Amino acid sequence: GNGSLAMAVFSSMEARGIQLVTSHFNSLISTSLSSRNLLTAISLYEVMKNSENYKPDSTTYNAFISAYAKSRDLEAAEYWLSAKRGCGFPDDSESYEALIQCCFNAKKFHDAERHYEEMISAGVLPTESIFTNMVKIFCEEKKKK
Repeated sequence: GNGSLAMAVFSSMEARGIQLVTSHFNSLISTSLSSRNLLTAISLYEVMKNSENYKPDSTTYNAFISAYAKSRDLEAAEYWLSAKRGCGFPDDSESYEALIQCCFNAKKFHDAERHYEEMISAGVLPTESIFTNMVKIFCEEKKKK
């Protein structure tokens, strides 16, 4: 999670003429998000969006979805899922795993069920983590009744 070291390595690569690719940016975005340096992550995303050589990909969007989901900001995580879809990237289990975990942690069980239904409708196979969270949600809802 050392963002300044990652930026130094990134700058060194550029100075040495190493051709940067999307995966380099994704690594730096993930490092920035892990370091809670949202401004740097967003700035890197903007650089990617405006670049000819390294465009954001599904991994880029999933990094933002996951980061916001971990901070229990469901609205922001859903925004990034919408942006991912808007760029033509298909839904995947990684996105839904983060969203459903976020909903479970925030006790937004209805939203978790909604995302689970979306996921199944999109033909995305649930992971073990998704199943586990959905069973936990089912149990929590049974306790309420």
